[in-house]
This record gives sequence, structure tokens and C-alpha cells, in this order.
Amino acid sequence: MGKDCHYRPILVFNAEKLLQLKPSDEELLETQTYFLEYVIRHYFIPGQVENWVAIVDSGYQGLFKMVDSMKKAFSFLTDTYRSRLFAAYNVRITTSISIIWGIVKRFLPQDTI
Repeated sequence: MGKDCHYRPILVFNAEKLLQLKPSDEELLETQTYFLEYVIRHYFIPGQVENWVAIVDSGYQGLFKMVDSMKKAFSFLTDTYRSRLFAAYNVRITTSISIIWGIVKRFLPQDTI
């Protein structure tokens, strides 16, 4: 998408389009790996820019449509690309996700929120 004021790459993920493609778990992880390795090689500056900002466009998809794919994807990302995420923003979320997030964030440290 571009870069923020600190030159961190801004990555936009469209969950609605992803769900329409219905990739297998293996295809999803391979695609994530290829894309993120490309970002690391071409957009990071060692010692200066070493993390990214993610915007997840949920496209008002229901929680149960996304939960399996997102759980596996986020698990993979946290294991493989630890400390690369500066901030994540989720847009166009459903009311159910908003309510669940309101409950979950009470149990998270402020810097994680």
C-alpha cells in the first residue's frame, strides 16, 4: 500500500477476497511466506526499518467464516515473523467481532492492544 511516516511498509489484507478464493491452508501459508519475505528483502532497511503495519479489511465477514483460516495464519505469523508487526488495524468488522474484541482486550497488556 505504501509506507508510514517512519518508512514502515503498510500491508493491506483483504479477508473478503481471500475467503472467496478458498485457498487451502498450505496455499495460504506459502503465499504469506512469499509475500512477507519479499517485503523484508525489498522494503526493510536493516537497523532502521524492520517491522510493518498491517491493515486487515474484514469486509464485514462473519466471525465463523474467518476463524479457522485466521487462527492458522496468525499462529504462523507469530511463530515465523516475531516482532515484525508494529501495529495492526482491522476495518469493516461485524458487530460480533467488535463485541468479542471488547471483552478480550480487557485481558491484554496495553502495549499489545
